Amino acid sequence: PQKQRTTDLSPVNVENTILMRSDASWKGDRNVAGLGWVIYGENGPIKFSAVEEHVSTPLMAESIAMRAALVKCKEMGVHRIRCEADSKQLIACIRNEEPVPEIYGIVSDIVALASEFETISFGWISRLENVIADGLAKQCVVVNEDVNSLT
Repeated sequence: PQKQRTTDLSPVNVENTILMRSDASWKGDRNVAGLGWVIYGENGPIKFSAVEEHVSTPLMAESIAMRAALVKCKEMGVHRIRCEADSKQLIACIRNEEPVPEIYGIVSDIVALASEFETISFGWISRLENVIADGLAKQCVVVNEDVNSLT
């Protein structure tokens, strides 16, 4: 039997899915972004973070964080996912409601990745609901800044 794929770009919650929340912190003076994301599964939250260089805007940082989180979810074998971020503009871009040229390529990657999941949805959450991913992203920028100050 062939799997039936559903790509739901609306904010509707889907039952029996993994929840993923992503965020980014951007340092414009260095064009560096800290990326953070949390995957909430059966065994509790799993936290991830990374540093990305040559990032020109906060929106680009947010989109790179979402893409990195989706790549990790695919690597982990996730099939059904609910993606949340605190960037209204990013969620609107992914839903194709508000295209932004600066992140067109990254959003194209996100949409392509989305097509590989059995079920996926994207939704906006408040910054207060995203404190764990936000903290991971900010911590990456601070650590990166500390390491760079030593060299």
